[in-house]
Amino acid sequence: METPEIKRTEKLTNGEVVELYHNLNNIQGLKGKSVLYAVSKTKSSLKPLVRAFDHYKMVPKPERFAEYENEIKKAVAAAREKLVKEDPGHPALVKTESGIIELRADSVEAQEIAERLKNKYSEVIEEYTKAIKEYNKFLDQECTEDYTITKFPFADAPEEQDKFEALFLLIKD
Repeated sequence: METPEIKRTEKLTNGEVVELYHNLNNIQGLKGKSVLYAVSKTKSSLKPLVRAFDHYKMVPKPERFAEYENEIKKAVAAAREKLVKEDPGHPALVKTESGIIELRADSVEAQEIAERLKNKYSEVIEEYTKAIKEYNKFLDQECTEDYTITKFPFADAPEEQDKFEALFLLIKD
């Protein structure tokens, strides 16, 4: 068996590092020692980065934003309950595939609730939105952290398209 080549020639963005890790983590039914070795080594190299780049660690949800989300849920549920009792055929109500009656997100009632609460929580919404935009910019930047992509021979690549595409960066040219 040929030992897989280990080198870092690809320059990935932080987001691509996260995506590659998740692709490798989710792929099923791989065969061949060199493929399994390359996947395992690459995953173990990327894992600390993916944990560090975690959205919820880098951009924790502010407590006031969680309050805003909860208040929206409560207000929408109350509006839905009121409409169900007063006018079950109201156009703002929609029955989901699972049979649950919901308040349509595009209804006037839902829009009024959203607008009222957006005004009340505008500062925290703006701060959290800005933090998410900064995180997304971070994901688009080239990864400057050390990681290793372990390669395996093309001859060992799986023939299934989805597996081949998920492993593409690990295949030796």
